[in-house]
Amino acid sequence: MRKILILCVVVFLITTPYLNRGEVNAQTDQEIEDIQTEIEEQERILQELQKEHESQQKNLQEVQEYAGSLKAQINNFAGQVNLLQGKINIKTQEIYTLQLAVQKLELQIQQQEEEIQNSKVQMASLFQEIYKNDEESVVELLFKYESFSTFYNQVYARKTLNDAISLKLDELKVLKEELGKAQDSIGEEQQVLRQEQQGLRGQKIILDGQKIKQQELLSETKNRESAYQELIISIQEKEQAIEREIFELEEQLRLALDPNSVPRSFPGLFMWPAEGLMTQEYGCLHTKWAKRAYPACDEGKGGFHNGVDVAAALGTHIVAANDGRVVAIGYAPYAYGYWLAIEHTNGLVSVYTHMSSSRPVSIGYNINRGEVVGYMDSTGFSTGSHTHFIVYAPNTFVVKPSKLSGTLPIGATVNPFNYLP
Repeated sequence: MRKILILCVVVFLITTPYLNRGEVNAQTDQEIEDIQTEIEEQERILQELQKEHESQQKNLQEVQEYAGSLKAQINNFAGQVNLLQGKINIKTQEIYTLQLAVQKLELQIQQQEEEIQNSKVQMASLFQEIYKNDEESVVELLFKYESFSTFYNQVYARKTLNDAISLKLDELKVLKEELGKAQDSIGEEQQVLRQEQQGLRGQKIILDGQKIKQQELLSETKNRESAYQELIISIQEKEQAIEREIFELEEQLRLALDPNSVPRSFPGLFMWPAEGLMTQEYGCLHTKWAKRAYPACDEGKGGFHNGVDVAAALGTHIVAANDGRVVAIGYAPYAYGYWLAIEHTNGLVSVYTHMSSSRPVSIGYNINRGEVVGYMDSTGFSTGSHTHFIVYAPNTFVVKPSKLSGTLPIGATVNPFNYLP
């Protein structure tokens, strides 16, 4: 009779949590299932948006020159706006899907915490029961019961209790491990969510900027082709004058630079500042565009380009090439547009240009390698969305007010390819 009673207690204690779970968490299970169904639907919508965006990218061909006519330039602005709006739609969809995933994780964590609490209650009951039946040793039980079968039943009942406790301990351990993983996961997902929301705000600012540019162009030209051509000539003259100003200031510093003061070449020391297409290298370039747009070099056979250009869609993340501290931020409307400088531990200074006015960091901020510093735009002397990446030798970087346009980063430039992968 005692064996039967103990077995009943064990069976009750083991099965009760599952019965209770069915009653208590049935609603939670359904909520999790509903959220998963919604996630799958939103992922389907996201795939459709991405296909549409890829189609828009193929239709919009960016060139590194001003459009030949006012109509073409307006169409270019319109295409950029549509392309960026597509990116914003995708980002909004990604954020919503991520929010659903976080919500699902929160429900799963709540469910696991309830199961752990239930397991603790069951464990307490099991320990109370085994304490009641553990006052006599096996030898004492052997002499206590006249029948061997009675003795065996009692010992078996104790073993059943011990096995039940071991099972519950294993279940509790697994539940705690799953809870820990879920809590780590939700922390990571929430961090990604905050970053994505910040990126979305930056892209919306760029979108508004493109619309303003389009309106300003129409306002300045009064929708007249002749006025547009005059505007292009005026802008190009200012840009060439500023390029000459930058070149003369930096050439003096390059000629005076002690080569021993520059960190040795180390490919991979820096990472690329953005994902995209490298469109122009560093140094004396012998292309038609370089000879027309940049200061002369190689006896007039080329034009000097003091950085590396990486082109990608508007709003593309621009990231820190390595750990460092933000030491300067500026704006040069006919040169680099919005720019930002980072000083690294080895003294090199990297500069990121043609960015959106929206930046997630400020002067004095200690930044990590790969952390977002801004968003790709086409501000300043730029005919398409890209970033112009500059690297200055240690102890040469300064910020100078331009005679023609805002504030300029100036220094003894070195070839970024000495440090890029």
